[in-house]
Amino acid sequence: MSSDDCSGANKTMVSQLATQAGLSLDSVYFNIAQVGNASSASIPLAIHDAVRDGVITKPVRIFAPGFGAGAVAGYAVMRVDPAMVDTTKLPLHQTPLPASTTQHLPEQTSEDIRLAFG
Repeated sequence: MSSDDCSGANKTMVSQLATQAGLSLDSVYFNIAQVGNASSASIPLAIHDAVRDGVITKPVRIFAPGFGAGAVAGYAVMRVDPAMVDTTKLPLHQTPLPASTTQHLPEQTSEDIRLAFG
């Protein structure tokens, strides 16, 4: 399954939950195309990006669904104050790695990873 398939599936699940909760789809914020499925970090990344992008400009109540391997789901309803979100530093998913970090890394294969966890 490609990352586009995953993001499409996640977007579909979130859209269905939002609709069932009585929310209009134009009030739903998605950043999965930029960050991918970041698992438990998806919600705080989306909050940060929504504040940075000017989607959240004042204290607002948000509905934040989360999924685990498609088998479990939950949600939180929380109040987000954009004044409490630090957008002066880029989050990890937007921070380029320094060249020195990747220059000396050996080429790895899936077999190397399988052996490391085998």
